[in-house]
Amino acid sequence: INIMPAASGFVKTVLAEAEKISGGRHGISLSDGVSQLLPDPDKNSTCKRLCMFLRWLTRGPDMIDFGIIKKIPASKLVMPLDTHIHRISGMLGLTARRDQSLKTAVEITEALKLLDPDDPVKYDFAICHIGISGLCKKGREGENCENCPLEKICDKNKI
Repeated sequence: INIMPAASGFVKTVLAEAEKISGGRHGISLSDGVSQLLPDPDKNSTCKRLCMFLRWLTRGPDMIDFGIIKKIPASKLVMPLDTHIHRISGMLGLTARRDQSLKTAVEITEALKLLDPDDPVKYDFAICHIGISGLCKKGREGENCENCPLEKICDKNKI
């Protein structure tokens, strides 16, 4: 259904190689540092950086994404989940989950597939920037809601 099993294998391989390289010299494990950059999907991390990286490489090319890997279809990507995506997606009814987990990211992605099954992640930039820009200020009634393009479909009480 999604690329996360392959991503998990990739992360495990990178961590194993990092451990071989460092060899635990001087009490330092290179894999500890690498695991901060590449969290393991099997541990229910949202894997935002990995999802974003895959999005950049596979979608496009356009003003945001490079589109240099053609073997992974956009339909297999998972929404890069951050606080803005989570909050706005909750208010739009794309998820009822309260946690920021990989399960939540997959649920949001699956909901967006109802709009575009071939490229559900294309909504990432638009949803995220409603939060980043301050256009949506925590969804409280009267806090800029009248200027939000999503006002008519937003349920401010879901946050």
